[in-house]
Amino acid sequence: MDFVTLFRSFSLVMRSELRDIFEQLAVPRNRSPLLGAEKSRSSPELFRSRAIFRTGLLTRNGSLDLEPPSDKVGRKKAFDLLAAAALPGACPDVSGRVLSLPTLGKFCETRQNEPKTEQQLRDIIQRHEPDPTLRADNCLSFEGFVRFLTDKDNYAFVPEQMRANFIR
Repeated sequence: MDFVTLFRSFSLVMRSELRDIFEQLAVPRNRSPLLGAEKSRSSPELFRSRAIFRTGLLTRNGSLDLEPPSDKVGRKKAFDLLAAAALPGACPDVSGRVLSLPTLGKFCETRQNEPKTEQQLRDIIQRHEPDPTLRADNCLSFEGFVRFLTDKDNYAFVPEQMRANFIR
């Protein structure tokens, strides 16, 4: 699992063009009073999900992402720092900034020409946002944003869906 986490960290840091777009759209995260004193980051309520994800895709939350954090948070931070130090000019720290549900919807509509319903946007956040607190707040972090944009369902061209048109 450490290799997967390290690979995700490098994949995230390398996407400077996506970081630029995220910085244009993201807003500082407002702390929800609901998640303040009465809920901690390891609160079991944050990890309950309507669906269990059994997928091998790196761009989506899997069953391990939905478990309460243990020491994996510390390891992930170390891997993120290692990836940032290994790549010149990389600055992965956009912490504290998020895309809200309406901002994500506007991005999908204006930049991708794919209007989405509010439920579709919530599903995107549930599928791609690794932070359980942000998932509960319906917000998307930079990592979730990169996962969404690099997911197989978001490809501009899907060769498997193309039919061969033979002209005789």
